[in-house]
This record gives sequence, C-alpha cells and structure tokens, in this order.
Amino acid sequence: MAPEAVDDSHLAAAGTLKPGSIKQILLKNFLTFKDVIITPGARLNIVVGANGTGKSTILNAICLGLGGEPKLLGRADDARDFVMHGEDEASITITLAPKPGMDTHVIERVIDRRRGKEKGNGRGASTFFINGEKVNVKEVRELVSSEYKITIDNLCTFLPQDKVSSFSSMSEQDRLRETEKTLSEDYYNMHLQLVEAVDEISENAGSLESLKQKLKKYKHENEKLERAAALVEERQKILDEASLIEKKKLWAEYDLLREQAMEIKEAKGLIKKKVTEITSELQPLQEKADRLQALRQKAEADYKAYNDETNRCKKEIEKQSNKYDNHDDTIEDIIMQLSELDSKRSRLELDAKAKQARLDEVEKGKQGFPSPEVADADLKQAQAKRREAMKSFDRAKRQEQDVESLVKELQEQGKRFQQMVAKLDNEAESRKKHVYRKFPKLHTITTLIGGDRGRFRRQVWGPVACEVTAKNKGIAAMLEFHAPKSCLMSYVVEEKRDYDRLYKWVREEMNLGININLIPNGELKQKERFYSEEKMAILKQQHGIQGYLDECFTAPDAIMQSLRNAAQVQRVLIGNDTTMDSIDNKGLLNFLSKPEAGQDPNKAAPFCVFATRGQTIIRFTGKVSRYTGKITISQDQIREASFLTTGVNEQEKQAAEAKLAEVHQQADDLRPKAQEAQHIRRQLESEAQDAQGEVEAAQKMKSHIVKYQSKHDQAKRNLQEALAALNTNDAEEKESLLSALMNRVSNSITALGAHAEQQESMMKATIASAGAAANKSSVSAVVAEAKVALQEKQAAHAETEQEARRLQADFSKTKKRAIEKKATAAEKAPLEDENGNDTELKRLIATIPFNTVAELQVAHEEAMARANDIADDPNAVRQYERRKKDIAELEVEVVRRANADATRAERIKAMADKWEGGLTQHISQVNKLFAKYMAEMDCAGEIVLSKGKDNVSNYKDWGIQILVSFREGTKVQALSAARNSGGERSVCTIMYLMALQEMMVAPFRCVDEINQGLDERNERLVFKRIVANSCRPPSCEDSSDHSGQYFLITPKLLPNLTDMEDEAVTVLFVMNGTFAVDASDTCVLHCTDHVLSLVAQVLTAFRAQTTGSSFSL
Repeated sequence: MAPEAVDDSHLAAAGTLKPGSIKQILLKNFLTFKDVIITPGARLNIVVGANGTGKSTILNAICLGLGGEPKLLGRADDARDFVMHGEDEASITITLAPKPGMDTHVIERVIDRRRGKEKGNGRGASTFFINGEKVNVKEVRELVSSEYKITIDNLCTFLPQDKVSSFSSMSEQDRLRETEKTLSEDYYNMHLQLVEAVDEISENAGSLESLKQKLKKYKHENEKLERAAALVEERQKILDEASLIEKKKLWAEYDLLREQAMEIKEAKGLIKKKVTEITSELQPLQEKADRLQALRQKAEADYKAYNDETNRCKKEIEKQSNKYDNHDDTIEDIIMQLSELDSKRSRLELDAKAKQARLDEVEKGKQGFPSPEVADADLKQAQAKRREAMKSFDRAKRQEQDVESLVKELQEQGKRFQQMVAKLDNEAESRKKHVYRKFPKLHTITTLIGGDRGRFRRQVWGPVACEVTAKNKGIAAMLEFHAPKSCLMSYVVEEKRDYDRLYKWVREEMNLGININLIPNGELKQKERFYSEEKMAILKQQHGIQGYLDECFTAPDAIMQSLRNAAQVQRVLIGNDTTMDSIDNKGLLNFLSKPEAGQDPNKAAPFCVFATRGQTIIRFTGKVSRYTGKITISQDQIREASFLTTGVNEQEKQAAEAKLAEVHQQADDLRPKAQEAQHIRRQLESEAQDAQGEVEAAQKMKSHIVKYQSKHDQAKRNLQEALAALNTNDAEEKESLLSALMNRVSNSITALGAHAEQQESMMKATIASAGAAANKSSVSAVVAEAKVALQEKQAAHAETEQEARRLQADFSKTKKRAIEKKATAAEKAPLEDENGNDTELKRLIATIPFNTVAELQVAHEEAMARANDIADDPNAVRQYERRKKDIAELEVEVVRRANADATRAERIKAMADKWEGGLTQHISQVNKLFAKYMAEMDCAGEIVLSKGKDNVSNYKDWGIQILVSFREGTKVQALSAARNSGGERSVCTIMYLMALQEMMVAPFRCVDEINQGLDERNERLVFKRIVANSCRPPSCEDSSDHSGQYFLITPKLLPNLTDMEDEAVTVLFVMNGTFAVDASDTCVLHCTDHVLSLVAQVLTAFRAQTTGSSFSL
C-alpha cells in the first residue's frame, strides 16, 4: 500500500515521477500473478525475489502493456502464452505519470486466449484501451513514443533478461542505431535520411554514367543514321521522278483511248446502215414460209390419225393372241396331270418294295453288334480305368514339376548371385552405385540424360566422380579432398549448345540443380608442369615424390581437363612417408617455395603436396600473398574417401560367392530326384495312354451300335410312309381335271375369232396411212426449201446486228475507260487548277522528253530500277530525326542530373555536419563517463564512433565500438563474445547504459538480471554505480527534472552492501509461496540504514515457488 504522505526530505532526495514514468501496474491472470497492484518509486526500483517468483513478469507486463510485441522479450512469440495457466483471459493496466497540466493516461491490454488464429502469433487475441476507450495497438505505440519518448524496442532503455547477451553481441551499426534512439529520435531519423540520400546518390551516379554512355552511343549511332538518311533522300528524288513519269503516262493513256473511241464510232455508223438493208429483204421470205408451214401441218394431222388406228388394231390383235396362247398352255398342263395320276400308283408300289428290302438289309447288319447295355458297361469300365491312370500320371507329373521348379529357382538364384559377384568385381559400377546412393539427385539426372542421348550433339560426361578411377584408396582420398565437391558432382559437355540444352532441360524444366563444365570438343590440352625436370628429379630421388596427382588416376580426356581446370591436379605432388620425413627434417617445403629460373625471384612459389605418416595422409598447401609476396603454409589431415571408393566390399563379395556355391550344391543334389521323377512320369504316361485307347475303342463300338439303330428306325419309318401313300384314292382329282379341260377349250375358240376381226380392221387403216404419208412428204420438201432461204437471210441479219452490238459495246467500253482514265489523270496529275489556269505539274510534265505510252513505260521502269538499287529504309529518316531529339533530351537530362547531384551533395553535407557534430559531442561525453566508470573498477574502457572502413560518407557502415581491457597492461580491444566472459560483457553493458543515463530522453528504463555472471567485487561496484547515477537529486525548480525511473531486476542482493542507502531507492520484493501475505496488502518502504541487509535475510526465508500473491517493500 503506498504511503499517504511523503516528507520533504524524501521529495528533495528522490523527486517526483517524471512525465511518462510508471505510476502503477495492475495485473490480472498474467503469468504467475492472479491479481496484483505494483506501485514503483519515482527513481531506482530494485525488484528482488527468488527465481521463478515473477520478477521478469513485471518487465514483460511493461513491454506488452505499452504495445510491445512478445518477440521483443525473447521468451515467446504469442501473446496468448502470457495468460495464466487454466485461465482464458489476462489483463495489464499501466498508469503513466502525466505531463504538467494534462490528463493521466491509463493504458490497458486485454489478452483473450480464445481469440486469434489457432496457429497464428496471437495478434488478434489482444484488445487495447486508453482511458477506457478502445483503440488499436498503433495508437498505443504512437502515444507512448511521440508523447512520452518511450521506446520499448530499444535495448538501451529496455533490456529484458533474455536479451542481455544480445546487447553485448550487437553489431557496431546496430549499437549506434539503438544509441541514437536513446539520445534523440532526431539523430536516428537524420541517420536514416543520410543513408538513404547516400544510396540515392550512388544510384544516381551510376544512372548518370549510364546516361553519358547512352548519349555517346546515340551520337555514334546517329552518324550511321545520317548517312542512311542521305541515301533515303536520294532514293526519294528518283521515286519523285518516276512518279512524274507515271503521271504523264496517265494523260498519254487517255489520249490513246480517246483516239480508239473515235475509230470505233465511225465503224459503228457503217454497220448500222447495212442492218437496215438486210431487214427490208427479210419480210417476203417470212410470209412464204408461213403459208407452206400451214399446208404441212394439215398433212401431218391426217397421217397421224390413220397411223393411230393401225396401232390400236395391232394392240388388240396382240391381246387376243396372248389369251389364246394362255388357254393352250393350261390345256396341255391338265392333260399332263391326268397322265401323271395314271403312272403315280405304279411308282408307289415299286417304292414300297424297295424300302421293305432296305429294312431287311439293316436288320441283318445289326445282328453282328452287342446290345446297347453291354456297350455302355464296357465304356464305363474303360473310363474308370483311364481316370485311375490319369490320377497317377498327374501326381507323378506334379512331383516332377515341383522338382524341376526347385531346380529352376536354384538356377535363377545362381544367376543372380553370379551377376552380383560380377557386378562387385566391376569397380566402376561399384563406385557409381556408391555415388548415386549418396547423391540420389545425380542418379536422376544421369538416367534422364541416358534416356535421351539424341537431344545432344556430342558426348555428355559425368558426373565426374563416376568417370575417374584412382590407383588406390589413398589416391582416391587425396583427389576427393583436393578437388572441389562441385567439380566432382558436375557434368562435362563438349560444346556450348549442349551446355545450354542441358542447363535449360535439367535446371529450368526439371527444376533440378546441376553443375556443368564446358570442355570444347572434349580435348585434353598439353600438360603444363609447374616444376622443371631437374627439380622434379630431385624431388623423386631425395624426397620420395611419386609424381603429380593427375598421373595417379585415369579418366576420359574431357573429365581430366575439367579436373585440371577446377583443381589444378597437374600441379599437385604425391609423396609418401619419405616425403613427410623431408618436410619434418630436410626443409622440403622451403625447397618447394623457392622460385625457379624464369619466375619472380622476389616472390615465393606456391605449392601443394600430399605426404603420408603411416596410414595418415596430410596435405601441405603454400599460398602466396598478393600484396607481400610471402608464403603462408597450411596443412590438412585427409580423411578416407567417402564416395571416390576403389575396389569392392570384400565381405559382401565373399558372402555372394559362398551363397553361389551353396546354390550350385543344392541344384546338384536335386538332379537325381528330378531324373527319377521323370522316369516314373513317363511310365505312368504310357499306362494312361493305353487306358485312353481302351476308352476310345469302347466309344467307337457304342457309336456303331447307335448308328445302326438309327438306320433301322429310319428304314422302318420310310416303309410305313410308302405303304400309306399306296393306299390313297385319286378318282375325285381326275373328275376335277376333266371339267377344267373342257372350260379352257371353249375360251380358246372365242379368243381366236376376235383375233381375226381385228386383223381385217388393221389392213384398212394401213392403206389409208400410206396415202397420207406421201402427201406429207411432198409438202415438207417445199417448206424446207423456203425455210433454208429464210434462215440464210436471218443469219446474215443476226451477224450484222451482232457486229453492230459489238461495236457499240466496244465504243461504250472504250469511252468509259477514256473518261475514267481522264478522271484518274485529273485527280492524280491535275494540269489545271479550279480557275482553269495551268498548274506547276503541267510545266514539269512538259519537260519530260517522252510522249508515247511505251516510251513513258520504259522510262518509268528505268527510274524504279535505279531507286531499287538503293536499300529501302523507310525508318532511317524518322530514326535519324528521333535520335537527334533523343540526343538533345539526353544532353539536357545529363546537365540536370549533374546539377541535382551537386545540390543533393550540398544538402547531405549540411545534414551530415549537423548530425555528426551533435552525435560526436554526445559520444565524447559517453566516452568520458564510460572510461571513468570502467576506471573505478580497475579496468579500461573507450567508446569510439566508427566511420566505416572504405568510405566515411557511407553512413550505413558507421557504428559504435566498445573497447575494453580487464587486465592491467593490455590494450583495449573491441568487446566480443569470443574474447570476453559473460561477466565482463555484463559489466560493459551496464557501464555503457550508465554512461548514457543522463542523456536518455525516455522517462524510464528497465534492466533484467544484469548482474548475472558478475563476481562479488564487480557486482558491488556495479550496484554502487547504478545507485549513484540513478539517484542524483532533482533540480530545485522541478522535482521531476531528474534522470528518470529505473527498474533493476535481480534474484539476489549481496549482504552488507554499502553506499546504497539513498532515499531515491525503492525495493520491490516479489514473493509467491505458502507464506504470501494477502494480495490486497502492498507495502513500499524507502531504504534507510540496514534495509538492504534485511531484504536479503527476508529473501532467504521465502524461497517457496508456488503460485500466489506478491507484495513490495
């Protein structure tokens, strides 16, 4: 519970809450706190309590309550994780100290576990309120940052427990940015503006240079365009001349058409006169032909009438003749039927006798066969015998097949194991299998390439690891270690088009990563040995060098050249134990680094050599500095090859061979059984065949019996049918046939009389028709003669009229063409203007020396030929003019940008001077304080404003270096996690923050367990400095004018702390446990003598860590 009154001495020492400081924190269901009110002091607040009781929870509440993200705390990414276990909702309420004359701001954050996406970061689970009014998180952040200068995300002012190590390991650039935000947002904003401005200038510089190059290129291109434009203009002049000739040709064609029309008009008048003359001669001939035609029509009508009567009589005669013939045919049929009835009975008697004889014959043949019952019994007995024989045969056959199946299976196993042994003996296949098992992607790519070889023009090699064969495992290990893995896993092609195809297919279409090396034509270049023959002889004789690495393995030329290019295997030396001894005792590496004749004597020679010490292989590499020319030697121990293996797995091979021998032995043991089963199967097969023969004989006998029985039954039925036919009565049928015969004879006589009458009528009509035909012929001859004369005259008339029409059509057509040609000529080549005055075109046309159409056509073709000799580039002039315009615009733009860059540079310099001046001054003050504080701890420290390595104007590289030394006599060095312990980094962190204390604009700052890792001495000194800096008295004029509120979280306090008895210190003791006081009781006691010792004793007494309430001392 906060004290109701504060005496004047405490107010003078501690002051009042600075605007933006935290007056009160109310937590409900937040982590370990069920319901608690925390009332911090205006200055230094030391929060103590056992581990897990909820000290850091207070800082978490401050961060989240003021709109911070959970990730700033480093302990969770989801706000819902801060809700107390078993509860659905938590709330944080923070009351900030107001500015003079302004309302107090109360900020509340409610976290609902039931809201937000299930797998999200919990942003939707939070609701914010300011003074009870619902707002969004942006409004909360805007209030605390702009109104009160609170920066939750700045580690210089808010350092959670899980972020303490982050501050010391922060980059120099990030440290500067955090410091700027601590000192003033203006510094930070100006810094960002400077970085952006410098980047913009860099981009513009490149853009300006690009514009200049573009301008230069345009000017060069326009010189060519200018020449092309001149040719285009010359061509246009020729085309204009051709156009003028073409226009004159239009008028010449018009004159020619007009002359042709006049000639046709004259011929048309002559032919019209001739048509009139022929028309007057045609009328008398037409009248004569009409009279003769009438006479001929009468003669034709008479002839037709007589001829029709004759045809009628012919049809009637034919009709009666057909009736007579029909009756005659029917009479003959009836007579034949009567005769047939008389002979039918004789045939039936003979047929009955024949069928009786057939029945007797069949009965006699049937006596030689047994009865059907006996035949059935014999067949069933034979079938039973066959079934038994077939069962025995099937059993024997299955036994034989089982044995043969076992033998065949053993043979297949033998083949598989034989192939396995052969495959294990194949070193290349073994290596490929190993490589593909280790790198499955390579197997996929190789399979694709192998399945579509026709896609490529030349051989595609690879992967390289599958194409090389080392002499032994040691060489394999050396090559695998020395050659880049990317080279060993790469593919090699022999021409650029294959490179492009393979890359596009595998990388772009199949989306598989692939490395490809191009070796033109797959050729192996001539070796370039690094060492002279004399030096190499010394190395071999005295130092155990066996040769170069490329001599110790084999590969196709393309693969070998690829390894030479990528790994320089032609320059790597291979040695042995002797080589190692020479390196240890004879200075071999110095000998290798000495330059030979022709090399720079002032610069060491690089080298690479492999040597062995027993089973261990070591590579020694000498690299020459580009600047000093001196050699730097490194050595690497080589591990066994992981995929460039040589040989095979002996154990696997022995196991396969043993299995193969076992399979062969089992097959040999089964062969006698197979032969015995085959013998039994053949014997039973013979018995089954005999039984089958007996069945077939019985079936044949039964078939004969059934056949003869069928014949007997059929013969008996035939005899019965013949006897039945013989007993039929035919008297009635004879009487019917005689009646029909008499009727047909009577009708035949009637048809014959009608035929005779019609024959007489036809003779009379024929005589009259002959007379009419003679008269018609004589009249037709006269008509034909008159018609010929008329037709000749009509033909002459039609021909003349046709000629007249043709001339008229030609005249109209020619006249129309002349009119159209004149209109076209007047439109395209007007010789007169609207007022009838001659045009300039008429004068120009008159200058052309050609007049006829033919002459003008030849002249036009010659002009067009000359124009076509010049390349037609219709865009040349347009491009030339457009490029001239572009050049002018670019020149203006280059000047404008150069001026803009100069103006921008001046503005940046002014801003940079202001920013750097103020920042340098502040960093200088921080440096003095930091050096002083570190000296108090018998250490050295320095804060340096680093301006980057390459360019001081590259402001994004500026940073703050913390240089420290914790040992007397040593130089200060940059703070580093690799060099300094956790306690040392904690000391530097807190002292840096203390140096910033008086310059901070934030109303409060929080540090969580900064004393972790400190020894007792440093911890006492650190606490002493914290108290000194955080508890300086406020100004006399304003009790809130001081360094601000400070929260220090610690799990313990050292006993007998001195120099910490200050009125401005408030100890907040957090206790959750069995002996917790009531949650409504909160006490604040300002520190006096021995209070801190008492706190330490109380802390020891309350170590229980169960969920409960808390109180503050």
